[in-house]
Amino acid sequence: MEESVRYSDNYVLTSTGEKDFGEITPEIARIIHREQGKIRLEIGYQKDGRGYGEKHIERPDRLKQLRNNGFNCARDFIEYITKDYDAIFQGEGNNIVIVKIGKNSNIAFLALKQNETDKDIYWNVESAFISRPDYLKNKTPLWEKPNSGITKRAGKGAVQSS
Repeated sequence: MEESVRYSDNYVLTSTGEKDFGEITPEIARIIHREQGKIRLEIGYQKDGRGYGEKHIERPDRLKQLRNNGFNCARDFIEYITKDYDAIFQGEGNNIVIVKIGKNSNIAFLALKQNETDKDIYWNVESAFISRPDYLKNKTPLWEKPNSGITKRAGKGAVQSS
């Protein structure tokens, strides 16, 4: 039976009811020269192919792709990626891309945000999708989990975790 997705304010909650899906730890943040912070998924919006967050990830074609790969919803996919990601790549500007390797490359795009109410800084999941393995070949790796094989797959050198 599919577990219903729960929300708190503008955030999607994990399957265990938490607001934080994962984090960019202080150690990793130091290596990639970005802010440390929790990873969260906002409800977001989707309109005319543009948007962010859960609504954007669950647009019909993308939701079908997720379900064909064993994920019921955006929440389940983001939990899979953020629970134990394998690498971080350079995104646009100061944004980052986290990757979890499975049968394919599972990609999540993160942007640093600040909660206007409590000024809490976090990484928001802007978008996510399942990609073909060669998607990473022209991306710049910033960090790689030791022995993950991402560098070899991407064809570039990455800084490994110490």
